[in-house]
Amino acid sequence: MKIRRRPGDGAAVGVLVAAVMLAAAFMTLAGCGSGSNVYAHREPAFKFRYPAGWDLREDLQIGATSGGDALFSVGVFDPDGTQVSGVLVDGVVCSVYQLDVTVESSMMNELRAEVENVLAGLARQQAGLTTLKGLTEAEVGGLPGFKTTLSFPRDGATLVTTLYFLFAGNLEYQLIAQANDRRWDELAPELDIV
Repeated sequence: MKIRRRPGDGAAVGVLVAAVMLAAAFMTLAGCGSGSNVYAHREPAFKFRYPAGWDLREDLQIGATSGGDALFSVGVFDPDGTQVSGVLVDGVVCSVYQLDVTVESSMMNELRAEVENVLAGLARQQAGLTTLKGLTEAEVGGLPGFKTTLSFPRDGATLVTTLYFLFAGNLEYQLIAQANDRRWDELAPELDIV
C-alpha cells in the first residue's frame, strides 16, 4: 500500500495542517533557555521554543519539496545568519502534511520505505545532495519517525540539514534544522530538536 499525502486545499505551500488536534506534540530547540520565545499553533496543536531574537516566519515557500501540498509552515531563523539569494537559511522549519491513512505503529517499516522514496525525490531535485547520516528511527515530542542529515550546495554555500519525518494519526510532521556548514557546529545547540 502506498501512503500518499493528500492534495492541499488552497493553503500556502510549506506545511500541511489538518483539523485534528495533536495535544502533546512538543518541539524544543535545545539551546533555548530563559532567553527564548514560544510559538504555539492551535490546529493541530503543537508548540516549540526558539531562541529570543530569531525571526519567526509563517507560510514559507520551500525550494525543494518532498511531495504533496503543504497547508501550513512555520520557521525560525537566525537574523544574523547565512543568507542564500537574500533568504535566511540558518534555522528550523516545521511542516505538517495530511496523509491519506491513519498511521499505526505497525506501519513504520512501510513509512520508512515512503520516506526513502521522498529522499530519493529530493536528491533528484537538488544536485550535489550528500547523505552525512543515514536514515534512522527518531522520536520528537513523543512522535515516532525517522531522521537523516544531508548536505548540499546552494549559491556558493554548503548547507547542512537534518530532516525529521514524524507521524501522528493522519499527520506527518517534517522538521528541518539547517545551517551553513561553516556555522553548523556553532549553531548545533540551537538547532538540536529534542
